[in-house]
Amino acid sequence: MLYLQKNEPLRPFKNPNVPNGGFMQKTAKAFPADIQKVDFHMHSGFSDGTDTVEALLAKVKKAGIDAFSLTDHDSFAGCGKLAALLPNDGAPYFMPGIEFSTEDEHGKYHILGYGFRMEHSEVARVAAYCHENRILRAVKRMEFLKEAFGFTFSDNEIQAVLRQNNPGKPHIAHLCVSHGYAESLTDAIDNYLSKYPGKEEKLTPRQAIRTILESDGVPVLAHGFFGSGAQRLSEEETAQRIHRLKTFGLQGLECFYSGFSEKQAAFLYRFAKENKLFITAGSDYHGANKAIGLGTVYTDKDSLFSDALPAIRQFVKAVISRV
Repeated sequence: MLYLQKNEPLRPFKNPNVPNGGFMQKTAKAFPADIQKVDFHMHSGFSDGTDTVEALLAKVKKAGIDAFSLTDHDSFAGCGKLAALLPNDGAPYFMPGIEFSTEDEHGKYHILGYGFRMEHSEVARVAAYCHENRILRAVKRMEFLKEAFGFTFSDNEIQAVLRQNNPGKPHIAHLCVSHGYAESLTDAIDNYLSKYPGKEEKLTPRQAIRTILESDGVPVLAHGFFGSGAQRLSEEETAQRIHRLKTFGLQGLECFYSGFSEKQAAFLYRFAKENKLFITAGSDYHGANKAIGLGTVYTDKDSLFSDALPAIRQFVKAVISRV
């Protein structure tokens, strides 16, 4: 684990288990005081996004984002490759991230992790387990589509899905659309793939949070007002969830999110401050798979976000201290 002391030379660390060595670099220009525009929630082709990490980085720079994180579902494989592409001048600042899909008897949650150790860590072990689970679910979902709706795919098409870095519903949905079985990705997911009745073992939010903490990372609840599918939670329900997750070790809330109203953002921002939780912001950008723009974390919430910016910088500073 590397700690950056005052005036200490800035050093990279290397993860041999990810493409291109996985160098994470810190530079003086990247100190949190310089940060204005952020996006700590985005996806690449290493999960269900459509952009390569090269294309994603180019878009981050074009959008003028000062600090960002790649948070692919159940995978951090793209983080090392992306970090290796970053220049040494600290523009933009990058933190490794991951988004764990979890579920327990109370519902579904997405838990973000930031600044964790990538090599020989619990996050690495659990990510490998999640990848195997995703392969199994993809196979069973395609079998279900055949049995329930008569959707058939060639062996080559099935293998192409399973060769994805992290196969999921969007990859199968694309197949459905290409065959004319569905009119759009939304149609394929909502009216066919989501009908799959299978119940495989899933990571619980407690397990995800403990995994991130044991890897020296910061666990954060993603889009806290969002439940399962189209479900939207009330302020009371959201608060109850967060209080329960705090008992597991949750340390932060994604207060600013592309799908939130100003009222929702204000509630989570106030809640985070009152409960001494880190404050973060993310768009949930997926490239062409979702109509969400990169860096859209505070549209119509600009004054509120400006007020929160010092706290967001504190979050970045806390992550730096752990890496």
